[in-house]
Amino acid sequence: MKKEILILILILGLANMTYAANCGGAIQCNCGDTLMEDQLMWYDIIGCEDSGLWIGDDSITLDCGNHTIEGNYSNNAKGIFNINNDDITIKNCEVKGFDYGIYTGSSLNSNVHNNIVRNNENGIWLQYLEGSFIHNNLVDSNDIYGIFLSQSNDNDVYMNQLSSNAYGIRLYQVDTHHFFDNELFENGRGIQIDDGDYNWFYGNTFVGNLVFNALEFPGVDTTRWNNSLTGNFWDDFESNEGYPNYYVVDGEGLGIDYMPIWTFNIPDPEFSYVELSGDGGLLTCPAGDTSNYEYLVVGLRDLNNEPLSGISASEFEFSVDYTGDSYETVSFEFIPETNMTNENGELRFSISADSTLIGNAEISVSAMAVNLIENVDLDVKSFDLNYDGSVSIADLGMFASEYNTNSSNSDFDWSGFVNIVDLGMFAAHYGHSDGKEITHKLPKGLLNKF
Repeated sequence: MKKEILILILILGLANMTYAANCGGAIQCNCGDTLMEDQLMWYDIIGCEDSGLWIGDDSITLDCGNHTIEGNYSNNAKGIFNINNDDITIKNCEVKGFDYGIYTGSSLNSNVHNNIVRNNENGIWLQYLEGSFIHNNLVDSNDIYGIFLSQSNDNDVYMNQLSSNAYGIRLYQVDTHHFFDNELFENGRGIQIDDGDYNWFYGNTFVGNLVFNALEFPGVDTTRWNNSLTGNFWDDFESNEGYPNYYVVDGEGLGIDYMPIWTFNIPDPEFSYVELSGDGGLLTCPAGDTSNYEYLVVGLRDLNNEPLSGISASEFEFSVDYTGDSYETVSFEFIPETNMTNENGELRFSISADSTLIGNAEISVSAMAVNLIENVDLDVKSFDLNYDGSVSIADLGMFASEYNTNSSNSDFDWSGFVNIVDLGMFAAHYGHSDGKEITHKLPKGLLNKF
């Protein structure tokens, strides 16, 4: 009888045990299983007392399909664990409740992207990784590291959002990586580099990180904090010792961002203007509109506040005053989008800078008041060539006789020659009876400003 009872107890014990199994394809995985082939998950894995899923072979894609793998914070448990397998893709997974959310090591050419990794001890842990891509992951609210990367070479880490982690990113013995377009905000620490050579950081955004945005340990002296086009956005740039020329990275390394992304003196477009007073007229120059600061709109009105149309673009001259030496080597060019002011007296100029203004940093032209030359008489040209009160067939005949000549009478755009542009202007006013439709020529230097 005792023997029979013992056998029964053993059978019942075996029935209550669960064993890790292979899964993948159409076979659903459970906590602790090993994925042996590609799978698009249609289910959640929750309540894992130990690890979630193990990757068991090369060239496997785990697509969680936005499903969840969740653990119970068991010691050393890993949500998704890959070791010694190459060409692995882990995507569209929400992983939480583990010591290590996603752990991959000793792997080549792997891809970890579009995952949500939160509420773990460590978010994404990468070790002995090479030729891989870590991108478009949301990594937040992990107790220690958002991303920890060590003893790895030649990987790209980009377009990740890291927030509310003790460390956004920490690097140890990491060489020749590119970190770009990542957002690190409200972490205890942004990026810490303990050791590594020839890593590149550019296009990243650092906002609200408590202790530091970035820090280099002693001996870290080959990091590049900008590429040839752009650096990074630092929310503490104005208080940095390198402001406004460059950003000095914290710590005892040699890190400097020579092209920090920053917005310099962008004025409110509704209140930024130039007002030129004098007998010649009134000039207002909004610095842009509510969505674009890359152009300047110039409006010209006479002393009766009437718009002055037909002012040639060549009459407008610009110069820039600097309050500091940050951009003293920058040359600006103001490029008119049309040949002259329109019926509202306005002309739009695109603003470009030479190659010494590099990256995403923005600079606006700040406006200041300048007086016009006093007692200036404006040259006037009317489309009513015979001054009979209307622009009619008679004026067309006069215009035709002067076409393709240098007659100043019909040179409405003040170009020095009567051409197709003048014909277009004349045609736009043909049939009108308002004899006040005129173009004006301003003396050189009249509109010097800024």
